[in-house]
Amino acid sequence: MEHQQLKVKVKTSTGDLFEYDLSSSDKIQSLQTKIKDSQGVDEKDQQLEMNRHIYKSEFNRSFLPNWTLEEARIKDGDTIDLYIRNGGYKLYFKGPDGKVQELDSDIYDTIAYTKLLIQEKTGHPVENQRVVFAGKQLENHRKLQDYGIQKESTLYLLLKSAS
Repeated sequence: MEHQQLKVKVKTSTGDLFEYDLSSSDKIQSLQTKIKDSQGVDEKDQQLEMNRHIYKSEFNRSFLPNWTLEEARIKDGDTIDLYIRNGGYKLYFKGPDGKVQELDSDIYDTIAYTKLLIQEKTGHPVENQRVVFAGKQLENHRKLQDYGIQKESTLYLLLKSAS
């Protein structure tokens, strides 16, 4: 497989735009290191997301550091949003097996990103997860703060059955 050279733009919450030269085989972590070197934002405090408009609805994707740009479907010229995570927002989730596990999260994390964190801990693919809090199924594009989720709250992980 041939690796493509990419110019990827990163937009900060203040609207500043930075461009980085990468290869499609580079990992998200490589982009995070470049951001750290140029902007001084530690990798663990970076949350990278890309919004795409598909059929009149917004599809929000968060990225994990070990993904390649190709796996994350990042293309030449794409713009990625950089959010600074404050961290220290400890949450718990209870899986279908009854086991309670801890997540290091942030009030501004999307549910989609929270599902990625759960996938890292459990191996359950994001597309098979339903996350519930206070009896409500949480929507991927919304943030933890939208649901009034406080520190040390417990989320419930339900798995979609294969049809």
